[in-house]
Amino acid sequence: MKNKKPHLVLSKRERSGVFFLLLFVLIVLGVKWWIISGSSTESDSFVLDEVLQARHDSILASRAALKNKVYPFNPNYLDDARGYRLGLSAEQLDRLYAYREKGYFVNSAAEFAQITGIPDTLLEKLSPYFSFPHHRIESSIKPGSSIISSPKKVVPRDINTASATDLQEVRGIGPVLSSRVIRFRDALGGFLVEEQLYDVYGLDSATVLLLLERYRISKVPDLVRINLNTASVDELASLVYIPYGLAWKIVRYRESVGEIRSLDELTQFEDFPSDKIDRIGLYLFL
Repeated sequence: MKNKKPHLVLSKRERSGVFFLLLFVLIVLGVKWWIISGSSTESDSFVLDEVLQARHDSILASRAALKNKVYPFNPNYLDDARGYRLGLSAEQLDRLYAYREKGYFVNSAAEFAQITGIPDTLLEKLSPYFSFPHHRIESSIKPGSSIISSPKKVVPRDINTASATDLQEVRGIGPVLSSRVIRFRDALGGFLVEEQLYDVYGLDSATVLLLLERYRISKVPDLVRINLNTASVDELASLVYIPYGLAWKIVRYRESVGEIRSLDELTQFEDFPSDKIDRIGLYLFL
């Protein structure tokens, strides 16, 4: 009996043809998958970039809001930087400084306007934030009068040399608060700006204003500023405003980006005290 041949018999050339056809199909499918995968990655990257951009914009918006926010303040202690931010001109500030150098205090919004010469529109904007000590008596200004009141002359002492006992002479400051102020001052190496008094735990704004009537910064302490781009974790953590965990994050971030170009970059950390960035900047440089 003769052997039956298979119905489908491929020659060597036909087998080669089938092999190359399958190889071509696989190549086409691979290229198609690579294109789809690449476009998906780009899309995901684009979405991620949008998320990062939104977060960055949010941080900048929050920072701008903090910068523009006005807190209650005693206008007797305005400095150039704060005065300019509030809209006062150099001439208006000079009039206030000249009045204060005589040892006089402004006791009302109307008195502030008469001394500085600010327009009514600016006075309406700022006066709600004026905070005068409660024990002061508002001076009465008579129309056309050049003499505003009979002010009491006060010669403030240096807050950086005051003792805890000295501070207790201020109403509202007892042994606990006075010791806390001294410890905070020593941790800072001395107060650089008077706004740092608001950072003392438990010291409210009204008490700070009373304290500033008796004490000012007569001599700024010597300060060795820290290079933010070379400082170690321990060096950054030595600052009162930067805890160790935050210092570690800052150093890791700096290592990842190579160099920190602006202090505002630190506001991306949730635990960074953005409202104190101006004071922190006194101790750092880039």
